[in-house]
Amino acid sequence: HSDQGFENKWSGEKFHQKRTVKFKFKRTTHLYIGPPIAGVTQTQYCYKDGNDRCVMMMTVEMDGIPYSDVFAVEVRWAARRVGTNDIAVDAGVFVRFIKSSM
Repeated sequence: HSDQGFENKWSGEKFHQKRTVKFKFKRTTHLYIGPPIAGVTQTQYCYKDGNDRCVMMMTVEMDGIPYSDVFAVEVRWAARRVGTNDIAVDAGVFVRFIKSSM
């Protein structure tokens, strides 16, 4: 947690909270290249605006899969209060290319 905030470099947004989670994922595809286990690093961001709005964002980077050094995945959820008892949730995914694969 930081009062100054953490900036997500892709979106430019500032978030109050940030954490990094690393784990291993067993590949289920039948590709014949690359190891059977892929490493995943998620950098998770959270911004809460009182009880009326919450934004969660995640940068996902992988290793151990073909071309994993070429891209990262940006995921964003934004929930906001609508009326008294309802919420609206906007969700998006963007594949950010880091470098050329050729």
